[in-house]
Amino acid sequence: MANFILSAFADEASQNIREQIAACKANGITHIELRALDGGRSINEIAPDEARQLKATLDEAGIGVSAIGSGYGKIEITDDFEPHFSAFQNTVEVAKILGTRNIRLFSFYFTRGESYAQYRGEVIRRLEAFCDYAALHGIRCCHENECGIYGDTAERCLDLHRALGEKLGGIFDPANFIHSGEQILPSYDLLEPYIDYMHVKDARFSDGVVTPAGEGDAQYTELLRRFDRKDGDRFLTLEPHLAVFEGLEQLEQHGGSTALLQGRTAYRYASNIEAFCAAADALHRQIRLVRGEPGMTHPHLQGRVAVVTGAGGVLCSGFAKDLAAQGAKVAILDLNAQAAQKVADEIAYLGGTAIAVSCNVLEPESLAAARQTILETFGTCDLLINGAGGNSPLGTTSKETLELSDLAEKAEGVKTFFDLDPKGIEFVFNLNFLGTLLTTQCFAKDMIGKDGVCILNVSSMNAYRPLTKIPAYSAAKAAVSNFTQFMAVHFADVGIRVNAIAPGFFATNQNQKLLFNEDGSLTPRSDKIISHTPLRRFGVPADLTGALLFLCDETYSAFITGVVLPVDGGFSAYSGV
Repeated sequence: MANFILSAFADEASQNIREQIAACKANGITHIELRALDGGRSINEIAPDEARQLKATLDEAGIGVSAIGSGYGKIEITDDFEPHFSAFQNTVEVAKILGTRNIRLFSFYFTRGESYAQYRGEVIRRLEAFCDYAALHGIRCCHENECGIYGDTAERCLDLHRALGEKLGGIFDPANFIHSGEQILPSYDLLEPYIDYMHVKDARFSDGVVTPAGEGDAQYTELLRRFDRKDGDRFLTLEPHLAVFEGLEQLEQHGGSTALLQGRTAYRYASNIEAFCAAADALHRQIRLVRGEPGMTHPHLQGRVAVVTGAGGVLCSGFAKDLAAQGAKVAILDLNAQAAQKVADEIAYLGGTAIAVSCNVLEPESLAAARQTILETFGTCDLLINGAGGNSPLGTTSKETLELSDLAEKAEGVKTFFDLDPKGIEFVFNLNFLGTLLTTQCFAKDMIGKDGVCILNVSSMNAYRPLTKIPAYSAAKAAVSNFTQFMAVHFADVGIRVNAIAPGFFATNQNQKLLFNEDGSLTPRSDKIISHTPLRRFGVPADLTGALLFLCDETYSAFITGVVLPVDGGFSAYSGV
């Protein structure tokens, strides 16, 4: 079994290196494949002195470099090779400074009608020059398949590897093979002996649209399962290509990826970081599927009707997708109809069953209308996930503690406990607690007397110990936990189990600015969080999957009710000493 190490082209999240670091750390990724830096400059362009500064920045953040994501070999086969090779020699020195042994490269474009047979020898000569020079300095050149280059098909990639032997490493990019019309699993089997690491990127044959891993035609789960049979450390390098990011035009000389991304219709993200997080979440899901952790297959959930509120958001959309993957019929409820429809479309594309329903959980009439729609489409509810919730600045203080100076001469913009707006407190309580109560009143009647039904509320580790600055949210989630235990007792005789999940700190697109400074470093508050989290990282949405499916599937949890399960990396267990 391989030891998967997660890496990423984090320039797709941001051109700023510290923001790239932050994006990786927020998504459980430990390495970067460096391609573009501040201002969109290629990694090919940096000098050794700048590389040393970059190395210090990465070391301070605890981020390694898996490879230099260079563009060498992305010139026409008829272009002058010598300036290209001269620049490559500098990049070999940069790779040594950054502590990586891998440089990604390509096998030259053939877009002017050149003959593959005529120039095969020149391709091999150039690649061998790269490989021989790099090997003298302890660096390995790894070839990536790419549409339009010599190595755009599996057969021609195999030709290169056979010609150069152990000199040339291999990178398998399934999306690029799809763009070249190649079948993925036969291509992998043909090249398997030569593959060093894999790019995490999927695509569709029908229109070339790039998708998160597992949502295209790469048969990604089976592909990753086969890759897992290799031994040793193996990088899985995330290359999202889900949004047109700054610097893409410069990186893609012939504009192929740019055109594909601009023409996509199935995947829309509000920002590059949101697209990056979506791709990372899909990668984590694929690893979980391949590694087959206990409880990841739940046939008992097949055909169940699941109602998920707040399902247009990051965490609860993950819940909806997890349940749909187990065969549940999922109703996506969210105040934002567009966000709900996006999640439903993604589930449908994967072969799942879902409908989007616009719903305000604070309005009984809206809930009743949503219930009627679900009844007419799927039938009565089996699994109710009360996920709608949130906080408000009106219920938040500026400082962790009150100081006498705040009362005497309060600085501009400072909001103390005495300035909290009752309407803000009311809003937070209503959204988190009342929304859970009203939704349960609406759907629980239909669950009475049915087998295998359950309610799962979303609390927070704030419910155990209130966090500073957010009294309304902490108290509201404490109410949700208390209400969960009340309902567990109240509904026990009619066969409804009631539990809750209490997530810890999860880094998502919505809270990036709260957790990270503009330079990508941790805010003082985030530093406290990580220092008090024994697992020393933020959660990612996929970390909630096991708890969700375990508590929803009575095969595993039939004797469990009234439980509030922390999923917080140990935060609630740590006393600080």
